[in-house]
Amino acid sequence: ERGDAELAEGVIAMAIEDGLPPTTLHAEVIAPALHHIGELAEAGEMDSDREKLALGITRRVLATLYRYMLGGTEPTRERVLLAVLEGDPHTLGLQMVHDQLAAAGYQTIFDTDVSVEQLLAKVDRQTPQLIVLGGTVSTTVSSVERAVKNLRASHPDIPIMLRGAALGRGLLDGQPGTRVLERIDESVKAAEEMLAAPVPVPSM
Repeated sequence: ERGDAELAEGVIAMAIEDGLPPTTLHAEVIAPALHHIGELAEAGEMDSDREKLALGITRRVLATLYRYMLGGTEPTRERVLLAVLEGDPHTLGLQMVHDQLAAAGYQTIFDTDVSVEQLLAKVDRQTPQLIVLGGTVSTTVSSVERAVKNLRASHPDIPIMLRGAALGRGLLDGQPGTRVLERIDESVKAAEEMLAAPVPVPSM
């Protein structure tokens, strides 16, 4: 909020040295900070320039933390496609989910600002075993709903995880193999559970 990048990065470095897990920093420090930034901007207490600066600093902190998390991890586990649909500028929440899954050894693909049609084409080309969709603004909810509906029709066997303030359980009505990620620090656990449980495919 104060625009002090060095202080922000120093706090994260100190937390790592103190033994705090990166997933805890995501859930208990960075995600609440992002939420606070959004509240200030929405209330008119933070102008667009300060908001951009704050988000830029958060992006730098996440990049630093990601390098620490990744270490020598080899991507040997299932392929996961993570996407934020077009019209949603807030991608850092799903970035944290991506970073946790990549650090756990999943083969990750992360795309932002994609249309529903582009998403469907990417799924056809990349053949992921899990799809994670983010959504933080209400204007993208209908796009996410359409994406889930189309994915269920074309790829009924691929589980879908939803993450973001705008995506609630109402989107899951009648959609097997789909769940909302409630806590960002449970990304890996949720992915493992979804990949371990076959999606029930409706009989013809």
